[in-house]
Amino acid sequence: MPLLSIEQLQVEFGGIRAVNQVSLSLEAGEIRGLIGPNGAGKTSIINAITGMVPTRAGRVLFENRDITSFAPHDVSRCGVGRTFQHAEIFPDDSVLDNVRIGVDHHSQVGFLQAAFGLPAARKAESETRSIAIGLLEAFALAPWHGQRAGDLPFGLLKRLDIARAFATRPKLLLLDEPTSGMSEAESKLVVDQIVALSRQYGTALMVIEHNMRVIMQLAERITVLQSGMVLFEGTPAEVQSNHKVIDAYLGEEMTDA
Repeated sequence: MPLLSIEQLQVEFGGIRAVNQVSLSLEAGEIRGLIGPNGAGKTSIINAITGMVPTRAGRVLFENRDITSFAPHDVSRCGVGRTFQHAEIFPDDSVLDNVRIGVDHHSQVGFLQAAFGLPAARKAESETRSIAIGLLEAFALAPWHGQRAGDLPFGLLKRLDIARAFATRPKLLLLDEPTSGMSEAESKLVVDQIVALSRQYGTALMVIEHNMRVIMQLAERITVLQSGMVLFEGTPAEVQSNHKVIDAYLGEEMTDA
């Protein structure tokens, strides 16, 4: 049984069909790329999965449960996390606290235990800090752990956003252009850590990315969209050699990427 199934999904804005009868499925632990030109419907699909926009038709199933009409917070509770093209962080909190908030999402400590500083609460706090520091180290953010998050440059904010997303331990994580605004060195660091954490936590990933070298290294399978519809789906090698994809999106320079 797939972890995620999208069946004949349609999303419309003002009569314009942004997503047109898209069907795809994602297995537990799979890393799936979602590519296509601007306006192809990539972010609209993620927004529909997470309840950010209504669907015109079709269904979204997560662990065989219909979540099509769920509100975003209910989708999150099911185990679906996401990042945005522009990092969503708590700007006035420290870099460390931004990640700790995600880790605390799983805390089993009750209010009274925390309020009175009971041993269970102190132990949980220590474990939360350790996990958060580990995620900051994974994304080379530890030197900024005490800094106000809103003061970070864009590339570091993107890395913090991804670390926060993994801190919630989602079963499925939707990443919207995770390496945008990064140097090649930063992109490699992020890709390596995304893959490592996905394997460590057993997290399935759906990744929108315009950097083709990144997505070809990251994804196990790639779905190519054009004008809101699925143009092609296959392995990175199959995508790079498909003439419809080359003509519509990649261009000849990507055939030897």
